[in-house]
Amino acid sequence: MALQIKGSSQIQDASVSLSKIADVAAGSILGRSEDESGNGVMAALSGADIRKIAELHSDDAVSFASASLSGAMTAASATLSGDLAAADANLSGDLNATGDVGGATATISGNATVGGTLGVTSSLSAASAAITNAVTAASATLSGDLAAADANLTGDLNATGDVGGATATISGNATVGGTLGVTSSLSAASAAITNAVTAASATLSGDLAAADANLTGDLNATGDVGGATATISGNSTIGGTLAVSSSLSADSAAISNAVTAASATLSGNLAAVDANLSGDLNATGDVGGATATISGNATVGGTLDATGAFSAASATLSGAMSSASISTSANATIGGDLTISGDLVVNGDSVQVNVSTLQVEDPMIKLGQSNSADSLDLGFYGLYNDGSDKYAGLFRDQSDSGKFKLFDGITSEPTATVADVSSNKATLVADIEGDISYANAVTFQISGDAAGSASFSGDNSPNIAITIQEDAVELSMIDFFKDEDDMSSDSAVHVASQQSIKKYVDDQVASNGQSNLEAKDMLMVDSSGGYVKVKEIIEYITISSAGEAEVAIEVEAEFDELSMIFLNGQKLRFSDDAGTSNDYYFENDGSGDFKKLSCDMFEAGDEIEVRYFIKS
Repeated sequence: MALQIKGSSQIQDASVSLSKIADVAAGSILGRSEDESGNGVMAALSGADIRKIAELHSDDAVSFASASLSGAMTAASATLSGDLAAADANLSGDLNATGDVGGATATISGNATVGGTLGVTSSLSAASAAITNAVTAASATLSGDLAAADANLTGDLNATGDVGGATATISGNATVGGTLGVTSSLSAASAAITNAVTAASATLSGDLAAADANLTGDLNATGDVGGATATISGNSTIGGTLAVSSSLSADSAAISNAVTAASATLSGNLAAVDANLSGDLNATGDVGGATATISGNATVGGTLDATGAFSAASATLSGAMSSASISTSANATIGGDLTISGDLVVNGDSVQVNVSTLQVEDPMIKLGQSNSADSLDLGFYGLYNDGSDKYAGLFRDQSDSGKFKLFDGITSEPTATVADVSSNKATLVADIEGDISYANAVTFQISGDAAGSASFSGDNSPNIAITIQEDAVELSMIDFFKDEDDMSSDSAVHVASQQSIKKYVDDQVASNGQSNLEAKDMLMVDSSGGYVKVKEIIEYITISSAGEAEVAIEVEAEFDELSMIFLNGQKLRFSDDAGTSNDYYFENDGSGDFKKLSCDMFEAGDEIEVRYFIKS
């Protein structure tokens, strides 16, 4: 690096010898400084030593190709054809550098023109700054303009003039007295701009305030956004309130609080707590929020959903609409569904419902709201055309004691009072329960084999006395008659003749309910309480083995105690406990038949007479 020193002092000839050269650090200037005695020793010179030796002053104009300082740089102004690197740069005048400028802080009372990059780790302060490349600093304060390719600040930006560049990334707040114009993105905690802000997109963690906001990309702000107009080619996401005194234009807008503007045009959706527009609202997507107050017209291509009130001069909706209340001073056209959570009050003269199906949840429909004096007819009617317009319906005739009348075929459309329909009575096909009044009494008459008649006027209870005519009924006409002596069909739906009944009873009495009786049969009541046919059997048996005998026919066990045994003319006693008591008893033989007769008194060769009963 060429060092130019201007001053009146000169280094004396032969004042430096090799023996005087000391070992110093690289980058140091070796020389002899003056001590208190006036002598000097060889050592590294400080900046103060060099200025003293060279007789330089701070207001001298110094020009360097480039400057690299480990300490601060303080000058009236600095002009460098290369780079400037210093701990601090403090200039009371201008800074002109064709290369890069870097350091801790840059405080410039005049203007800063940097052909390369301005990078300071702390703050930048200048009247104005024109930087070909990027400016990077903790914060920047300018009383004039800032122009840079990129502006990267970890702190605040304060400029009373215009700010322009490719991108502006500011971790702190941006306050611009003029216009902020970046061709790419703007990022800041908050931005307060006196004139317009123009950028591709903007992302702010705080508020944005500008005269106009013109963004070709998206706007993202967690705080409030305000200004004259907001034109955003992309989407707008705002955590606070969007307030523009003129128009809002965006693809879509998502706003945590209210949006207030003269008019709004969106190609997408609008979502806000409240929407207050003094002009028109045009949105191709959905619109939602708490309330929507629009002084002009509202055209929504999607769904309008407001939890509070909706008010507009007119409304045209392609989708559904949901709102707590609706207020419009002109016509409203809804292309989709309209959902009303409150009441629907229509104060016009006519309500036309052009639908294929009309469904009403309320089971009672109230007619004649203002009919307090009973001066109006109440009912409904329909229109049909069988070659000409005619009307049919049902109404309550207030002029005829409130009677309900069904009419058909009248040619004059009914009004508040229906014309006389006595010549146009309709036919009712129904089952009627209750009283009926006829204009003329009706006579009901029965003739033929049965005859009778009665008059019915509708409000009486007629009784017809029927007389069956002589010889009107023949036996062959009775299908429930049956002539059957033995009652063998046992029918529950037929009636027998006198002769059949007598014959059947006589037969039953003669046989006591038994049939096919044989000679010597008798009737005996069994254990069930009914009669059964029995026959007494008498046998004479010669005992072949002592103590037992066997009858020819199996004894009826139910009647074994009625048996009688005679041994040698002596009647024996029946035992019901197998001979433990008394003389004899019956039991099964070897084949299981109830034929065996046991008695300890039997001896071989005895003659016995046995009498017992069997069922016939």
